Amino acid sequence: LSNLDADGAHYHGEENLARGVLAAFPLSETLDFFHSIGIEVTEEEKKLYPCGLQASSLTDALRFECEKLGVKTLLGVHVHTLSFDGKRNSFVLTAEDGARHVADRVIVATGGAAAPHTGSDGNGYALLEGFGHSKTEILPALVQLKADSPFKTLKGIKTEVRATLVTGGSYGVFSEGEIHFADYGLSGPVIFAISSHVSRANAEGMKCEVALDFFPNLSVERLRERLTERKNLLENRPLEHFFAGLLNKQVGRLALKVCGFDKDRAVKSLTSNEIEILARRLKDWHVPVSGTAGFAYAQVTAGGVPLAEFSETLESKKQKGLYAAGEILNVDGDCGGFNLQWAWSSGTVAGRAAVSVL
Repeated sequence: LSNLDADGAHYHGEENLARGVLAAFPLSETLDFFHSIGIEVTEEEKKLYPCGLQASSLTDALRFECEKLGVKTLLGVHVHTLSFDGKRNSFVLTAEDGARHVADRVIVATGGAAAPHTGSDGNGYALLEGFGHSKTEILPALVQLKADSPFKTLKGIKTEVRATLVTGGSYGVFSEGEIHFADYGLSGPVIFAISSHVSRANAEGMKCEVALDFFPNLSVERLRERLTERKNLLENRPLEHFFAGLLNKQVGRLALKVCGFDKDRAVKSLTSNEIEILARRLKDWHVPVSGTAGFAYAQVTAGGVPLAEFSETLESKKQKGLYAAGEILNVDGDCGGFNLQWAWSSGTVAGRAAVSVL
């Protein structure tokens, strides 16, 4: 539900403007609020989860609090148009079935365009554009990457790596953790962590690669020494079992195949040069990336309605009484609870401002 490091450094888009919103409802107040409605948290590598590790506990607690406060909730209503009636000084929300709803204040918190099957189909952008708001280019973030590579043969396998984005021969952002191999390419937390940067690079016409390091805690020299030691210990084994106990066996076998080494050879036949080739391959294995899996599979939208078009209370500078919060704005966070903290902070800032003027 958040992250211990939920500050502006982990956000993209208009992160400088986002800092003020995050500071207005920081992590400490967020945790106090959730504690007040019955949610205790547990921490794992700075990521904060509800105790019991069930997302439904969070939604249930929020729903029960709404019921306690007498909040009226309308489900299954798709807002088709949003307009302002100057004579009545109120907003009119027209649903697809023609039903009309009147409101003194409106907060557009529809999400962006990621995971449209959940309802965030991008309609919120059109609602705000109707009041003169603009929209930056939107891109899928926290999403799987498409890659035509030998790793397709490892479908379903998970292992620990450091993944680094490479563009134009330059090494950029990286992440360490679990990677998941799939028939379409690459997935898992380390891939999600760099995926928004891949989306942005692709949008600028840059070719991307992901460099995988299967031994991030070892230098090439130290890995070469380890492999040489294993050669002496396991000299009579067939080469296909050389990595068993050191690296995922299938990853090791794929490395042998890609490097052109016969898996049926004896380990003792490995030359110093071949060990060097294996060490360098496993420390810096480049995978060309053709793109992302798209909005249908993305967890977050990068880009959106410019935060600069709203005040520090997230009220529209183009229409009084109109607010926006969450992913629809041009702010997206890193993987690990940061986008949820943006939702809590921006939603609270907009909500407090909206009710304070009623």
